[in-house]
Amino acid sequence: MTSRLFLLEPPYHACHLAGKSVSPLGTILVADVTGEGGVVSVVEAAIRVAAEPWCPVVLVTRSSRLDRRSETVIRQFDIVPAVVTMTASATLLDPYPILLAIRQRPRPTPDRLARYVTKRVGRQDLTDALRECFRRGMDDLGDGPGLSRSTLNRRLLDFEPLKAHNWSDMARTLAVLLEPGGELRPSSRLLGIGPRTVRSHIKLYTGLDFGEVRERPGWEWLVEAALQRWDYVPVGPTRAPTWRQRFGGEV
Repeated sequence: MTSRLFLLEPPYHACHLAGKSVSPLGTILVADVTGEGGVVSVVEAAIRVAAEPWCPVVLVTRSSRLDRRSETVIRQFDIVPAVVTMTASATLLDPYPILLAIRQRPRPTPDRLARYVTKRVGRQDLTDALRECFRRGMDDLGDGPGLSRSTLNRRLLDFEPLKAHNWSDMARTLAVLLEPGGELRPSSRLLGIGPRTVRSHIKLYTGLDFGEVRERPGWEWLVEAALQRWDYVPVGPTRAPTWRQRFGGEV
């Protein structure tokens, strides 16, 4: 069966068929789930994102809704795809609605961020502590309800080099970047952090400039960039597994 999994890579001019090379940060996985074989595309996307969790998933279709088999796969693999329904006259792989769908997703919860980090580094024992750090950053809890800062630092003692306040700062910076509109000053003011601080945090944690970050939608790749920059995970292999390699044949 011909693959219907595509990649939309920076600078997002056009989708192309997914190959075997590892996707660069900022890539969006795009699965054509229209008609027969749609569930296979969902499976293929789920397996790819398991290997490349920094890539958000968009399912494109001309149908009014996903079939039940596809919905089952989504729950089984714990992916949270954006779904774009195209009209009959629209180009199915038009980059604009795909990018818009990623930008319009709800911002990740502290739990989702914590699960991303702990799964990537194999430290599920730190989920509660990191969830609290991210919650403080997004909700500006300071030393309010929840684990104390000293307790968080103690639990993260062997998870250096970043400390509890670094993870909180990262979450707040991410919240600013994901505010609708894309304007740094009003978004940062809304969340009580200065634009200069946002820019410095982006540079510190990802090594990128604000302009580079704003051009790439999504949050997964930003967290991944921070994990790579601070040596929590390697940059990665040069080839990504395919669903045929995983299952040993056709689905």
